[in-house]
Amino acid sequence: MYGYLSLLVVFLASIVLTLLWIRIARRFGITGKDIHKPGNPEVPEMGGIVILPSLAIGLAALYLIDSRYVVQFGFIVIVAAFAWALGLLDDLVELSAFPKFVLSILIGLPIFLFVNPFVHPLMVPFLKPVRLPLVYPFLALALIAGTANSFNSYDVVNGSTTFSATIISLAMGGVLFLRGELGLATVVGMVAAVSLALFIFNAYPAKVFIGDTGSFALGGAIAAAAIASFNESFLFFAILPMIVNAAAKFMSLGRIYEHHKAGVRITRITEDGKIASYEGDGSISLVRLLVAQKPLSERQVFAGLAVLVTLSTVLALAILPFVGVTLRW
Repeated sequence: MYGYLSLLVVFLASIVLTLLWIRIARRFGITGKDIHKPGNPEVPEMGGIVILPSLAIGLAALYLIDSRYVVQFGFIVIVAAFAWALGLLDDLVELSAFPKFVLSILIGLPIFLFVNPFVHPLMVPFLKPVRLPLVYPFLALALIAGTANSFNSYDVVNGSTTFSATIISLAMGGVLFLRGELGLATVVGMVAAVSLALFIFNAYPAKVFIGDTGSFALGGAIAAAAIASFNESFLFFAILPMIVNAAAKFMSLGRIYEHHKAGVRITRITEDGKIASYEGDGSISLVRLLVAQKPLSERQVFAGLAVLVTLSTVLALAILPFVGVTLRW
């Protein structure tokens, strides 16, 4: 029961470390331009760097309270660490899109040390558990890589990814709690705690950007938790807006690309500081679709993206009875 104190530890550690990182980043010029605001103000970058130490502190606290949970579910933080390292590398050297995607396939490898991928059932709505012993390992790697990249692609306006990670991890943690899986619910709750702490600083107007370090770490951790808890279907429905956003970008150009390197336009900023659709050929994204009819403020764009993820998470919860999930109310 007292294991849940580790959630408070993670939240407070994330707050303190983020405040410290903001000062460090400003001092050493680790900043990026906030392109959706007049004047493009400089904002501290790579705030997601606090995720790994915050989760590690939480695991240490959980170990002191109930070490069995750390032994069973600490691998989620290990997967998050691999994703965090890839995101950090990308923030530092700006990897090209294709090498980054290939490397993201590797971040799921640690899960195979803790979950037997050859007997792991896939819970599909309206069907009995499906066992694909030869295919599932590849699906697991693709799910982790796809989720991490989808979270990364959704980080387009202040707070969009940190809010999404908070909502999805809270919902998943709540489901696990109601299923009686207290240890796994606690570790997923840690991801929710660090996501919420970062959202406080990343929400409009952002005091820090989480960078690829943050988006990859959050996506990797949530995907690992979904696999460990047989919640792949839940995750798929919860991140549908992110999948649509990433797929639209890919299909509109027919290739994987890094927006800041590809020279493509998606939106433009109007004279009154609103986000408008780029008038011409360019990549398609959810943001461009949201502003297709008329320019919107950044707050309005965030609200649209947040509503989409909230609705998809509700949908993910709604399909749980159809994948055989029983909750203990």
